[in-house]
Order: sequence, then structure tokens, then C-alpha cells
Amino acid sequence: MSELQLLRDQWQIVANALSIKFVAPFVLKLRDGTEWEFACLLPQFGNEQGMLIGTEYSANAFSEALESGYAVSSMLAEHHHLPINAENYIECLVEWGWASSETEPEWYANAT
Repeated sequence: MSELQLLRDQWQIVANALSIKFVAPFVLKLRDGTEWEFACLLPQFGNEQGMLIGTEYSANAFSEALESGYAVSSMLAEHHHLPINAENYIECLVEWGWASSETEPEWYANAT
């Protein structure tokens, strides 16, 4: 399994456990016609268009994502802290910030 797919699967577990929206895979079409695949989009976090999460940093893709209203983060999948515990991701989500007009979940309100 690729690092990208593993990260996607792990964020799916987190999203399901915390009842947050999750879109995967997410492909951003760049101005030069190429595409950059992110592991997922968390539409309720980060910025008006949501938080894109990927395993590799691309200056071009990240720049275009930011210009389009997304927030972006690059991280590796967990290999040592398995199984995935969604509570370990709450601090990260709080740091990114709730960016939705929807009411924030109770776990988020309690953590801020």
C-alpha cells in the first residue's frame, strides 16, 4: 500500500470516529494542466475551501491550492501508533481551525 493510500485510510478512520466530513481522493488540477493528488480534503477545517492533506510537498501544487482558498498540510502516515486513535488527531484539527459555517462538534468546542 502506498504512503498516500495509507494516510488516506488513516484520515478516513479519524473522520468517521469524529463525525467530520472527508473527501478522498482529492485531485487538484493545476494551471499547467497537470494534476496533484492529495490524500484527502477535510472541508470543515483550515480555510474556506478546506484542508488538503498530502504525503509530499510540492511548491507548485501547494501554492495553487493556497491561491484557490485551501489550506494545505504535508504529513506521513502513522506506522508506529497503530491502531489509529482519533483522539490523537484532535490537537492537529484544532490547530488547523474550524472553518465551516456549520456548528462545530462538541469534541472541538471542548478542545478549544
